[in-house]
Parts: sequence; structure tokens; C-alpha cells
Amino acid sequence: MLKTIRNHHKLSNRFKEFCEDSELVYFGDIQSDDSARIYRGSTFMPTSRDKNYCHGTINDYDLTVFSRKNRNQEVPDPIGFSSWTVIAIHLKAEGFPHLVLNSKMHTDVFYKSLVVRFPTLRMASAILNQYNRSASQYFDLFIKPDLNVYLSQILDDELLQQLIMRFSRYDVELDDNMLYVFKEGEPKTARELKNMLAEALWLAEKIENRAYYASPVAAHSV
Repeated sequence: MLKTIRNHHKLSNRFKEFCEDSELVYFGDIQSDDSARIYRGSTFMPTSRDKNYCHGTINDYDLTVFSRKNRNQEVPDPIGFSSWTVIAIHLKAEGFPHLVLNSKMHTDVFYKSLVVRFPTLRMASAILNQYNRSASQYFDLFIKPDLNVYLSQILDDELLQQLIMRFSRYDVELDDNMLYVFKEGEPKTARELKNMLAEALWLAEKIENRAYYASPVAAHSV
């Protein structure tokens, strides 16, 4: 118990240091009955416990960075729980299709749980090869089959090549006006959080500048 408390304090201190360096506001733990928005995304479960909320605006993007712990009750899991570092960015446009781009670093439990929670999503990793021959070796793509047509307005060879180089440790989720960048596990340093945030902001700008935009809704919302 004492070791758990110490680890919690160390993690909180990393987030506090990161907030100070990034000019974000540290809110600490957020409970489901708080007035603050509870961010969902593909890592969210009814058992999710979100902590270390850091919130603010950078480059005109409202964003939140936080840690999340889940206890998996949906599929058999020998470990029983998972931890995540999550960045949630409000995009300036909306109407983007729901897609999840995973970095192939997860266990079968994660993928089975993803399909249970989002039954309309289908693995479509082979489609990535239409834009970049190497992409499916690094990423798994989940998207609703009827939204595949919008991918060409978001992804291309150049962007996927940059994602291969920059996002090999991160996962990406796009849903309407929300961009999630997440990584399994807890950050070891505040610098790690700052690097992750820099990559997430880079991707947010790339997506909005390239898409113009992935759907008729998004095209008229900037």
C-alpha cells in the first residue's frame, strides 16, 4: 500500500512539472460526478479512473492531458487492469469519421475489448497499403466500413511515412471533433509527456490542414 501511494505521488509530480513547463493548469483527479468533461475514446471503460488532469489552450487548441487506469471486465484478462497516458485535443473542425490507428504494441485483450465496446468498427489495416506500402506493418486501422471513402482525405503516403517515424509508440483516435493520442503505460518523466504533447499538436494541425475536410460537415465548420 505504501509503495502504491509513493508511486501515485511520483506520477502526480511528473504531471505537475509537465503542466508548469507547458503552461497548463493541473486539476488532479476527476471523478465521474464532477462538472469537468469526462473524456471517452477507445480507452474509456465504465471502470476507468482518470487522474492528473492537465488542461489549457496551446496553439488555439483546447486540450487535456491525463492518466487513466482501467479494470477490464469485458473480456478475460490475465493482468486484470491497464494504464494509459491520454491527450485529448478539440479540433477546430468537426465531422471527422471515427477511426482508431493502433501501433501494434497491444495484447489480444486490447483488440478483443475494442471490438466489444465498438462493434461497428472493423479492422481495415490492409487499406493502409493503398497509401503507404509499409504502413500496415506498423499500424492496425479500425474504422466503420462505410467511412473508408473518407480515408483518402485524411491519410496519404507522406503523412503515413511521418507517422511511422514519429508515432511508433503512440496510438491515434479520431472521432468527430476530437483527436486522441494515447500510449499504454505511465510516463517516466515530465519530458516524455512534453514530447508526446508536441507530437499530438503536430498531428492535429496536419489532420486539419490536409483533410479539407474528411466529410461535408467538417468542410464547413472552420
